[in-house]
Amino acid sequence: MAYNYQQLASTTLPPEIEMPPALREEVEYIFSVTYTDPDAMALKEFAEAAATVIERDGRSLGTYPPPQGHEGLREFISSELSSNRGSDISADNIFLTSGAGGACQVFFDAFIDPGDVVMVEEFCYHGSLNMLLKKGARPCHVSMDQDGMIPEELEKSIQRNIKNGDHPKLIYTISVYHNPTGATINLERRKRIVEISNKYQIPIVENESYADFHIDGPQLPPAMIGLDADGGVMHISAFTK
Repeated sequence: MAYNYQQLASTTLPPEIEMPPALREEVEYIFSVTYTDPDAMALKEFAEAAATVIERDGRSLGTYPPPQGHEGLREFISSELSSNRGSDISADNIFLTSGAGGACQVFFDAFIDPGDVVMVEEFCYHGSLNMLLKKGARPCHVSMDQDGMIPEELEKSIQRNIKNGDHPKLIYTISVYHNPTGATINLERRKRIVEISNKYQIPIVENESYADFHIDGPQLPPAMIGLDADGGVMHISAFTK
């Protein structure tokens, strides 16, 4: 007897989220999702690097890694965050996911319940926004300018939500080369946002998946996780870009 999978299907599927119309257009480059240009990939160098690592660490790579991910890679990330982002994070406090989106999904699954308020930028990356909406969260958009999220507007919005009986669950920000505006939050604003986070006990999810795009120009301000002494910042970075 054939299975009737329609009868077995879940009746609590997540809501359908419509993609922005521009993403359905036939174009060569889509900047909003930061696709890598295939012609820009150094395939020869990638192949050589992969061969070197397999020859050196092949045995450890051939088995299941620890739950947090390959220890050597986590130690490398720890060193890079210390050197480039001013963050003293031990390898024990780092875990690996499938890209920045995978990390966002882990955090949202761990902390967001339907109806939770999440503070986000006025213009929020559609991928992150879709994840929040599928969890049933209520994104609260905070005004921003050329320097990113405005701390004064963040605090006002938090206060309004608390007054209405809704204590926000998280503050989510793409703090470097913000998608879609390109803004980078300056140092003073970062300090103030961390202060607001600590004051109201609302953790920050800091998505810095674009930080490694920095090539020249002024040095980037340190990551917010390095400015926080209370353990209130969860930091995301990525190799996938």
